[in-house]
Amino acid sequence: MVDPVKGTVTKRTFTGKPLFIFFTTTWCTPCQIGAQNLAKYDDETGGSAFDVLIVFVDPREGDQQYVDWKGKYGRDDWYVAEGVGMATAYKVRYLDTKYVLDKDGKITWVDLNPLEYSKVKQVLARLV
Repeated sequence: MVDPVKGTVTKRTFTGKPLFIFFTTTWCTPCQIGAQNLAKYDDETGGSAFDVLIVFVDPREGDQQYVDWKGKYGRDDWYVAEGVGMATAYKVRYLDTKYVLDKDGKITWVDLNPLEYSKVKQVLARLV
């Protein structure tokens, strides 16, 4: 995968910290709200307690849309990339699918529902 600003993203990019993976599109309104809730928790934990990878799954979208979305809903240190192939590998069937991996890369949580702040805090507080 390639982040339009940071370059190539691999498994090695995310080592030593929990990873929040969010499968979305730029136009998914519940996903935008969820990203804002995730950003709020990220800010509260100092912005470096966990990594975030936003995976965009609409092949009609492009790099500039990802960068604009991140500027509006995310944080500078988040990674964004087109990931239709990754979505297939993770068997993602719905927008707003989220995975949390612990610092060793083990999946600890999967969710398909709109992301509320209380859920972000509950899930990530155990890992950070």
